[in-house]
Amino acid sequence: MEIEYKEGMEFDKGYASPYFVTNPDRMETEISDAYILITDKKISSIQDLLPFLEGFVKVSKNLVIIADEIDGEALATLVVNKLRGTFNAVAIKAPGFGDRRKAMLEDIAILSGGKVISEDMGRKLENVTVEDCGRAEKLWADKENTRIIGGKGDKAAITARIAQIRREIDESTSDFDKEKLQERLAKLAGGVAVINVGAATEIELKDKYENLGAEFLKQAAEKTNDNVGDGTTTSVVLAHAMIEEGEKAISEKGFNVIHLSEELKKASAAVIKGLEAQKEAIDSPKRVHEVATLSAKDADIGKLIADVMGKIGAEGVVTVEDSNTIGNSYEMVEGMQFDRGYISPYMMTNPDKMESVLENPYILVTDQKISAISDLLPLLEKLIQAGKKELVIIAEEVEGEALATLVVNKLRGVFSALAVKAPGFGDRRKEMLEDIASITGADFISEDLGKKLVSVEVKSLGKARKVVADKDNTVIVGGGGDKANIEKRIAQIKSQLQKSDSDFDKEKLQERLGKLSGGVAVIKVGAPTESAQKELKQRVEDAVAATRAAMEEGIVPGGGMALFNVVLGSQDSPSTEVATILQRTLEAPLRAIIVNSGESPDKIVEELKKERSKPGTEWVGFNATTNKLGNLKEAGIIDPLKVTKTAFINAVSVASNYLTIGAAITDIPEEKKNNGPAGGMPGMGGMGDY
Repeated sequence: MEIEYKEGMEFDKGYASPYFVTNPDRMETEISDAYILITDKKISSIQDLLPFLEGFVKVSKNLVIIADEIDGEALATLVVNKLRGTFNAVAIKAPGFGDRRKAMLEDIAILSGGKVISEDMGRKLENVTVEDCGRAEKLWADKENTRIIGGKGDKAAITARIAQIRREIDESTSDFDKEKLQERLAKLAGGVAVINVGAATEIELKDKYENLGAEFLKQAAEKTNDNVGDGTTTSVVLAHAMIEEGEKAISEKGFNVIHLSEELKKASAAVIKGLEAQKEAIDSPKRVHEVATLSAKDADIGKLIADVMGKIGAEGVVTVEDSNTIGNSYEMVEGMQFDRGYISPYMMTNPDKMESVLENPYILVTDQKISAISDLLPLLEKLIQAGKKELVIIAEEVEGEALATLVVNKLRGVFSALAVKAPGFGDRRKEMLEDIASITGADFISEDLGKKLVSVEVKSLGKARKVVADKDNTVIVGGGGDKANIEKRIAQIKSQLQKSDSDFDKEKLQERLGKLSGGVAVIKVGAPTESAQKELKQRVEDAVAATRAAMEEGIVPGGGMALFNVVLGSQDSPSTEVATILQRTLEAPLRAIIVNSGESPDKIVEELKKERSKPGTEWVGFNATTNKLGNLKEAGIIDPLKVTKTAFINAVSVASNYLTIGAAITDIPEEKKNNGPAGGMPGMGGMGDY
């Protein structure tokens, strides 16, 4: 484990487009050994950049452009050449406004050893050379922030710039100006610490402990929300408590940090076992209603979700849509979900949720691999002539020129395309594609059936009310297939089920039958204002996820009691210290609830420990509504076991990582000195409308 101080900074502007993302899981982009073009100009035309790019690709393939704005043809060209592998680019929006923006761009230029390309300084984009670019060991960005690591600027120039800013602070008479100058000083003088723990993690030095801790707690919440849609607060409270108790063991008792981290993970298995011992199955609509109501914080929404889940079951597909009227309702429509997502993150329409949504799209279903745009061109021309701009392609693969063309035309607004990888393998893939064709009303385009891509007509495409895809799954909502054909397909699968004598084949046929016959439940939510609508929709989505989790694995006492009820014995951990840390951690959610209710946590906890020793008190706990002990099941204070387990597992993972890394940054050194040509670009042209 090593720490190295490097020149660098972070500023609060991120990538100009999600199409620059290199890590879709975290919605981040990262470029190593980056050349940095810095300008205060808005770049729309590729002609402004073309002379520079033609020279640049002879030197490197890693380009960062920090500019006032990059859009239109320039943005599309950068993206499509990134897709083609010509070079790796990311466009970053310049930080600040007005004169402050120019000053901050100059700071970045000095840090990286580049020049600010500004017409105010007599520098034009068309005259830029590679020598005008700054350099950095690495640049990282998400949609809101950018971090430059290992800037290659001259040390003396950086020191002089810092001294200049300090003089401006001393001479300024404006509190606002002083504040902004102080911000610039902190960014330029702060640097970054690179912590190497197997893989490198960059942490901004300013407020290093607070920033690092907050980032780790955020990870706990995000992981839990992604997995089960609920339990984020519990996960954060658990992780925070575990970190606090772990740091005490390290600093006060000299506990070995690596040993502590490993023992925490080992002993957590006993906690999971203790949670599972408390579970009760969801065996009635009343229990489903209670879970949904608790998560949605609304009895009417809880009833609606309970009705939906009663119709489709725990494995059914549910989507939540905005309603055109105030109020909530649901409907059952033809549709299905399968476990394949978008082929490329460049297809995303909603980066915040990392998903692509197309309304009323046409759907091409094929078992072919699509690489050449010439295979798709006749169909695309027919669609555009018909005024249709939304197309979903479900295929074995979409790559190369075909993928690049779909992306660049999406950027240009010519049409919006979503390419999805076909589910299944071998013969099963073909059968599932035929199921999808049946649901959507499409012809299955397969050369085995004598159907070629170049001959596809618009009438051979399927339709749906909506298609939603993330990186792992695709949901077809409101498929346009003929009801009689769908029923015929279902009957065919049922017949195959009866004739099959293979358990494996039966299982796969049953899966197909469930997907084809289950349909999709569409919950429509409506609120009086846009902000209320957004909040309501999120609440319903989380409640659906939590209810599904409860139906899958059962329920446990809520209000932090399930965790509190787990008692670790000497057999559960080789170390009494680790057992003590976990035991105190397990009380943290309950204690937080008691504090928020205005009661004394020590007093209530002691009362509950006495109750816990009595038989038949498994569901006795603290009711924050009444501020009294009572039967939580009768009061409807319950949690899905899956949510509680997931919150705990993620908290252990995050706390263990934090303790391991946190121990490495107790002493940052004040200063540590920082002691190949790529291939040419095959051309920037050839990117017409298709």
